[in-house]
Amino acid sequence: MGHIHKDIYVRGGEAHRWLKVRALVDSGATFSLLPHGLARRAGLDPAKLNYKVRLANGKAVRVGGDLGLIRIDGREVPATILVGDADEPILGVETLETLGLAMNFRTGRLSPTRGYTIRLGGFR
Repeated sequence: MGHIHKDIYVRGGEAHRWLKVRALVDSGATFSLLPHGLARRAGLDPAKLNYKVRLANGKAVRVGGDLGLIRIDGREVPATILVGDADEPILGVETLETLGLAMNFRTGRLSPTRGYTIRLGGFR
């Protein structure tokens, strides 16, 4: 099984421009993650959120994060974006599910699973 990488666009709340980022699509990661330098360029402030997360090796660490927007192939959603020491940006499952996308290893691409509209209860 290979890896899937995808060009995504990220924007923090204070940013006026989208930052194009090549991210590893990681079905084992809950949240999306950007290295510090890219997060800063995207207008994200890692001091806004503080999470305790468990890494793949089992170690628990605290990382900062922020809420931002992620856009892929015309689909755009708000997302929790963690900021930390990472070799490359990661696109996590929370963002994929909200966008209505899933990994398709047969094609090596992301495929729509449904419309990406965020469902709001009680509205008709």
